[in-house]
Amino acid sequence: LFDGRRLPPAMETVVTAVPERYRREHRRLRPHLIVCRHTLEHIPAVGEMLDTIRATLDPERDTAVVIEVPDVGRILDEGAFWDVYFEHTSYFSAGSLARALRRSDHEVTDLYREYGDQYLIAHARAARENAGDDTVTAGEPVEDLSARVEVFADRARRSVARWRERVGDRPVIWGSGSKCVAFATTLGIAERVAGVVDVNPHRHGRFMPGIGRAIMAPEDLRNDPPRAIVAMNPIYRDEIEASVRALGLDSVVMALS
Repeated sequence: LFDGRRLPPAMETVVTAVPERYRREHRRLRPHLIVCRHTLEHIPAVGEMLDTIRATLDPERDTAVVIEVPDVGRILDEGAFWDVYFEHTSYFSAGSLARALRRSDHEVTDLYREYGDQYLIAHARAARENAGDDTVTAGEPVEDLSARVEVFADRARRSVARWRERVGDRPVIWGSGSKCVAFATTLGIAERVAGVVDVNPHRHGRFMPGIGRAIMAPEDLRNDPPRAIVAMNPIYRDEIEASVRALGLDSVVMALS
């Protein structure tokens, strides 16, 4: 649940933390906007959650809904085994996300990819009468998605083999999120990983589940410069390389893709 104690002081007077699971009773808040970021994929009862959101929309305020989830299409096409973990009970394509919203009486007003095409973002509102045919998600046949699912296992196996060869001995992983755990444990390289770097100071000095490596600050790399650094998100590769060079290191920086 959300911990309001970590709000910046300037936000304490404008943001009210309600440490409760979202329920239909929260309609009393009369929201103008409901934002659900990287939550829906963790909820087993997707339809029930979307029905709950729909029940809390305020017709007088024409409440807008924004939902962000990982795009399974990219995961399938890249053989991105590092983006598959047990905490995700559902994976969404553009079509499946839109269909789920429509089944819960939402009208999808926009749907697009963001963050280096890694995430899907859907804009929706309460469905209206005579809204017309859906044109936002036209052109994604279920058969196409099914075919991509069929070849994922083979693509993932090839990706695993390629990365086992690329990382070499004693790589450092940059990014201590779920991608790191999935990457290292799937490759079976826990003993080879020299350390894990993260810019989040709240994680420094803690340890990674599954591989037992300490999380350190970027500056700590100077103590034992690695030959290779693997960035867990390609969108940060240039930023990470700039940070590494600023530390005076010549480590090779690679990024998952």
